[in-house]
Amino acid sequence: MKKILYLTSKICLTVFTFLFSLIMVAGGILMENKDTITQALGQSSIETIKDPNAQSKDLEYYKSAFDNLSDVKNNGRVYAETVVDEGATLLKNSNKDGDPVLPLSSEGATVSLFSASSVSPILSGTGSGGGGTENVSLLDGLEDAGITVNSELYSWYENNLGTYGRKWPAGESGVGKFPTIGDATWAQLPESKNYNADAAIFVLSRSGGEGMDLTAYNKDNKMNVFGNNYTVDYKDGNYLKINDTERDVLENMCKLRDQGVFGSVIVLMNSANPVELDFIDELGIDGLIWAGSYGSQGAYAIGEILTGSVNPSGKLSDTFWKHHYMNPVLANFGTLTNGAEDPLVNQWRQAQPSDIRNGDQDNDQVENIVYQEGIYMGYRYTETRYEDVVLGQGNAGDFVYSDAISYPFGFGLSYTTFEYSDLKVTPVPKESDRNLKDDKYVVEVTVTNTGDVAGKEAVQLYLQKPYISGGVEKASVELVDFGKTPLLDPGASATVTMEVDGRDFASYDAYDARGYVVDEGTYYLTVAKDSHAAVNNILAAKGKTTENSEAMDADGDTSMVYSEEKTRDAETYKTSVATGKTVTNQFDNADLNLYEGSETEVEYISRSDWEGTVKYGLNEDNTRTYDRVVVKPTEQMAVDLNKSWGGTGSTSAQPTLLPEEAKGGEYPTFGSTSTAYTLAMLRAKTEEVDDGDPTNDEWIPYDDPMWDALLDQLTWDDLVNLLSYGQRMSRAIDSVSKPEVVDHNGGNGPNQSYSVGENGLATRLNDPMKNESPVVYPCNGIVASTFNKELAYYYGCQWGEDMLWSGMSGLYGMGLNTHRSAYGGRNFEYYSEDPVLMGVIAGETTKGMATRGAYVYLKHCVLNDQETYRCGGFTWANEQSIREIYLRSYEIAISDYGAQGVMGGLNSIGMLGTGVQGFFNTVLRDEFGMTGIVVTDTTSAMGANFALSVFYGNDLPDGGVNDDAFDFARPVSEGGTGEYGNFAQAMRESAHRILYTVVHSNAMNGIAASDKVYTVTPPWIKLLNGAEIAIGILFGISVVAFGASLFLNRKEFFCRGKQK
Repeated sequence: MKKILYLTSKICLTVFTFLFSLIMVAGGILMENKDTITQALGQSSIETIKDPNAQSKDLEYYKSAFDNLSDVKNNGRVYAETVVDEGATLLKNSNKDGDPVLPLSSEGATVSLFSASSVSPILSGTGSGGGGTENVSLLDGLEDAGITVNSELYSWYENNLGTYGRKWPAGESGVGKFPTIGDATWAQLPESKNYNADAAIFVLSRSGGEGMDLTAYNKDNKMNVFGNNYTVDYKDGNYLKINDTERDVLENMCKLRDQGVFGSVIVLMNSANPVELDFIDELGIDGLIWAGSYGSQGAYAIGEILTGSVNPSGKLSDTFWKHHYMNPVLANFGTLTNGAEDPLVNQWRQAQPSDIRNGDQDNDQVENIVYQEGIYMGYRYTETRYEDVVLGQGNAGDFVYSDAISYPFGFGLSYTTFEYSDLKVTPVPKESDRNLKDDKYVVEVTVTNTGDVAGKEAVQLYLQKPYISGGVEKASVELVDFGKTPLLDPGASATVTMEVDGRDFASYDAYDARGYVVDEGTYYLTVAKDSHAAVNNILAAKGKTTENSEAMDADGDTSMVYSEEKTRDAETYKTSVATGKTVTNQFDNADLNLYEGSETEVEYISRSDWEGTVKYGLNEDNTRTYDRVVVKPTEQMAVDLNKSWGGTGSTSAQPTLLPEEAKGGEYPTFGSTSTAYTLAMLRAKTEEVDDGDPTNDEWIPYDDPMWDALLDQLTWDDLVNLLSYGQRMSRAIDSVSKPEVVDHNGGNGPNQSYSVGENGLATRLNDPMKNESPVVYPCNGIVASTFNKELAYYYGCQWGEDMLWSGMSGLYGMGLNTHRSAYGGRNFEYYSEDPVLMGVIAGETTKGMATRGAYVYLKHCVLNDQETYRCGGFTWANEQSIREIYLRSYEIAISDYGAQGVMGGLNSIGMLGTGVQGFFNTVLRDEFGMTGIVVTDTTSAMGANFALSVFYGNDLPDGGVNDDAFDFARPVSEGGTGEYGNFAQAMRESAHRILYTVVHSNAMNGIAASDKVYTVTPPWIKLLNGAEIAIGILFGISVVAFGASLFLNRKEFFCRGKQK
């Protein structure tokens, strides 16, 4: 009996020891991710105790225009289609005789669709910004427009997708993965390829996504992505060039057209990343439409455009290159930054000070991304160099515009024609209107439909500033505003009004004035149909024509040009127009010519010497040049790198890395009982909604004393709890009745389930469609190509509806990184190469979202314009380019449209991570006036130093940090004293920004000022706690039982020992 007891107790002890160890380890991991798990299980960690006396009030501060999700989704479908209607861009529409081939007949037109992408198009990108699963096929879209599609050929592609078409590594798309093209050759296609049709349409698709840029160069087409080795079928390793199979099919399509089998050959470019277009003229393609990644409803729009029921009015949001190798940006971009065969990699690994090298060769920080092109990116390069060729200045060389560019920025055809007339420019000094913060120019132009069908026209306003050789760099033209006509019937006219601010005439001088200056000289404003026409207009005003200049490719229109002389002014814009604070250099650390730790000098591209300063990353045969800036590592770089990334992997922050100014100072008040404010009390000065638009309510100002009193109520633990976790949310705070808030991904539009947040209308109303997701919205480049501010606003209202029904308050979007190159992996999330177009369209969308109580995290701020080496890659740029291009879109969205927050980039600015560079405070807040939240991109990139980055303006981590991450600054007494008072004040200000953002959001819907919000333990944690207690008790019992069995059997064990 004793032996049985011993054996039984030993088995029980072994089992319960294992279970106890397992549940303690698993429980620790689960609790580290408790907020994410709670959301995923649809449970809540908050409880709201309602004040019954307040429930008679209307507490839906942000109201939906719809009663059910079915109507919400249908409205989303309408806007997803309308954006493609107005954003898809007709680029070519003429056969060899010069006759238009589109629109097709709306009755009985026949079409053959070619390529596997015709049955499997690209609707969105991959990664966090990608869309859902809803999909209207191209077949359905065309048939809905009355087109008859060659069903046999379509079915053949459909049935053979397993053999032909794009293939992903490991069989699936995802972060950092790119597919093969994989199309069938002409010989492999069935006989139905030869059927007669009014048009043969080739769907040319390319995919982009998070984690890796598209390849412009790959020596042997061998890919190794996250351990997946595979071979791709790109032409010369260039994903944005048609490959031999695609060319083979297109050539044969053109042969059949020439034989009369097809009426025309049309290419539908289904890609957010523009493909090289040299083949269009080489093969004699008749029609070309750019539709981007066109979302779930875009097929309907394409059918409508093909048949003419919609007249295309899109204008290109990017320059479309004929040959990408001619783009200087590729000297240092994406997959061309560094590579396995790049000699710079080993040079850096060997030369880096030990503090830069981390011992793991695969992760060594060797990626220096130098924006050597300065401001001359996209059309700012092509149009400026073209003008200097025409003017015979700047050592412009033999640059031929038409050799490099197929279609300029802003270009787009219509089925009708438009004429511009009666240009009127009215200067309005700020002194004439007390509501004006800056001078402005009001520009009016009459647009007349001179064709035979109704249509809309996007009108573009460009500015030229005088360039002084050796001075501040100036592009030949830059977009400063735009407008769009309503639908104009033939013969009808409309006046389009645009505006230019006085600050737009200033340029940033980073080296002498260290601020914005207006140089002396002649300034030109011109209304034009695209960037190239704008330059030609200004050249015409300077006396240039195609007759007196061989280099000029078209005559300009001087009637569309206004000029004005200005004297030098280095004083007016020394202060911010938005805030009145001083504007000066904040990015010396990012410019290798100003950074104190640099032993490298950068010669940026300059108009004074094009041939001597332009570098190219690729040769004409697509081999690498390795002609780019080589950065020499230094000891100071190691010091700054440690400031950003030191402590990664440790369990607590390193206060030794904080600047001296973080120390000292008075601690804020904690846990005050002098007031008992709830957050809802600070929502607005009245809870009554007078006009139905809560954005017009009189808000309690950010600096109102009520905010100080409410913040005094917070305890130290409240601050730590709020700031230490923010993965797509912000936590509840009992002391001020702040609810838990859901933020989520959606750079290309909301893409989460309608049930993601418990405060969403879908959940509260238990809508039967609550487990569905929003429609798939088209790429943001197509949104920008609408050039339609009003449409962008109502588009934002629809995004706001999706979020209101989903229970989302904050959106990780919109994406405002720049299309620095066509090869950017996440270009589908971003809008354009032009900052004004980006800022205005994103701003209007933000403004629309705000009417439904949704706020944004504009991302990824800043210089995070590529995906390859995005994590910690050292980006170097001069301050002029940072301010005039890469931050300008953020400035417009924040200062002009009230965008409240941003997401930081994963990159470094110079050697400093975005989180510790400081510009969140010095620029975004002090200059642009931003009052909202800064969230990091994934916290794993910041390591333990997120806590330190709060001092530099970060507010929330996209993830979590250890509970003790802020312990170094914990006050040593209840009265609030200690060594890090200034740092504690920064923590308090972060809480202030979070609370101010949340109180003016849909997260407050249903919460009265007198309601109380408390944190509670979610059911799954209660279950976990119960299991830990039960197993702990059983483990304890088993220990006691085993000990008792040993005692009872002690004589036997003792005697056995004696016998030995």
